[in-house]
Amino acid sequence: MDWRFFIANDYYTKNVASIATQELANHTSEILSPSEAIQRILSTYPNRQLISMDYPSRFNNYHYAFYLGSQNDEDPAMFLGQPVYANLYSDSTLDQYATKEIPWYFTGMKTMINLHIHNHNSMVLKILWAIWDTIIIIGMLLGIILTIMKRYHIPMKTTSIKSTLSPTHIWRIPAISSVLIACGLIIPMWPNSMTETIGAICLLIPLILFIYSLYQHYTRIKETL
Repeated sequence: MDWRFFIANDYYTKNVASIATQELANHTSEILSPSEAIQRILSTYPNRQLISMDYPSRFNNYHYAFYLGSQNDEDPAMFLGQPVYANLYSDSTLDQYATKEIPWYFTGMKTMINLHIHNHNSMVLKILWAIWDTIIIIGMLLGIILTIMKRYHIPMKTTSIKSTLSPTHIWRIPAISSVLIACGLIIPMWPNSMTETIGAICLLIPLILFIYSLYQHYTRIKETL
């Protein structure tokens, strides 16, 4: 989802730049003091906060380029704000603005980015997520290898182990682990010491269960040899 968001955001910002090129093409902006330029954009777009400002130059066709976020927004993805191009003049009645509202579907994609950003606040969470990322990558690679071996009928050396669980119970631990991992992903979105601790515990429990299941599997293999 991260790369899809950045592709969509890149398309959106280029689209706004194209609109500005058409609407502001016949004029170039005067250079105002930073405080005056900021005051102009915030008075035109109230209840917003300024993320960044680019002065008129050849890189933006000699227009101001402002990036606006929601007021008092501490969203980690807020740096991907709404671009507003402008020609500003000493006489504010001559000011010109060109922009396009942020697409509605950005909200969901920003949430996915924040799921990633928020879950790396503490060192414990960083370590736990690094472990889980490694496990997932290994699992995906093994899945690809086994799929290829099955597809081309490559023989696999396996050891038959009789399960001690009924079909009803065999998915119980994976299901519980999935719920706990999901909690470990979502709960730290509201970052403080308590939610980060709860998130770490949610990630640690299935990790212990996973290691224990591997130990049980290894023990059963030794018993069958």
